[in-house]
Amino acid sequence: MWAAVVAAVAALAAAGITAYSSLELKNREELFANRQHAAEFLEQRLTKLYIPVSMHLAVTNALFTRFMELNTSDKEKTAIEHELHDHNSAILKTLLESSVYTESSSAAGGCDIDAMITQLTEHLVQWETVYNLKYEHRAYTGPVFAGISEFGFRGFPQGTCGADTHFRETTLRLRRALHDVRQLPR
Repeated sequence: MWAAVVAAVAALAAAGITAYSSLELKNREELFANRQHAAEFLEQRLTKLYIPVSMHLAVTNALFTRFMELNTSDKEKTAIEHELHDHNSAILKTLLESSVYTESSSAAGGCDIDAMITQLTEHLVQWETVYNLKYEHRAYTGPVFAGISEFGFRGFPQGTCGADTHFRETTLRLRRALHDVRQLPR
């Protein structure tokens, strides 16, 4: 009789351990799947929006700096404006296709990200308009960036909530977060 009781207790204990282990395994699998999903989403945000825009903004900044140098020839300025056109078009296309990956304003330290994205998009469309007035329609002869303000258009969003700062800092933060998610124990 005692043997039957001991066997029953052992069977119950084994069943409890099996159930607990099964539940623990399921929880770990779910946690792993959630981490994978988080890593995939972070990677998409980086590759589809933040890295391309950051890189294009860095190039446009360097080109604009060169454009403004005193020893830049008119021929070089024309070439720079064509390069700026290509990079600005790429930024605009990326924003229009992938702005779903922007972070919320609350995650951006109080900056109104939607307003900044809208301002950047407006600026890029307006830059394109002045570029076309200059190079396609021959209705404008000055520098494209100057035409933006001459026509009363919006300037490039700058400052602590500006486009350069936001995209550069967010790219760095998301890269660290992606690295951290991938380094978690499995």
